[in-house]
Amino acid sequence: MNKLELIERIESLKNIFGDKNEYIKIDMVVKLISELDEPEKVKVSEEEAKFLETFDFNCESDVTTALYHVSRVGWGYHLTDNNGIELKDLSEELRDLENRKRLIKAILDGYEVEKEKRYMIKLKGVPDGAKFLKYTKVTREWYFGMRKHYNDIEISHTRKELEEAGFGWVFDCPGIEIEEVE
Repeated sequence: MNKLELIERIESLKNIFGDKNEYIKIDMVVKLISELDEPEKVKVSEEEAKFLETFDFNCESDVTTALYHVSRVGWGYHLTDNNGIELKDLSEELRDLENRKRLIKAILDGYEVEKEKRYMIKLKGVPDGAKFLKYTKVTREWYFGMRKHYNDIEISHTRKELEEAGFGWVFDCPGIEIEEVE
């Protein structure tokens, strides 16, 4: 139920309790208010969530600052987080008015992080010891290796990570098997 529907339902209580009745049942009003819809939380990407997490939305000045930074994107400014770091990649997405509106709603009404799909990339016809595309965070290098997972080595990747590293072609290659993972 939205706000207008709630008002109509409360006004209809006149039919039950009469126009001159000064008292109505509290339980009836509480029941109606409990049916009132909460604003729906907006879904944001992991990258947008990292931006939002730099702000404390319990602090009024942080809310104002976040709204300011989002609303000025596209007017000669890049998106800037609360630490003063410019987020140029995210700024490109926010040049679209609908994306800015969505992020503003996330600031005002709350948000949920939409997890990006992750993929395991496997070479077909290759032994397990050198089958899986991996990325090591220490040396920032890509290589093929076994399925075993270590803390500093990623075996599942987002589409964006793969494309930025020049591996976007794996999605169209018949010699590659792609497995979507949680």
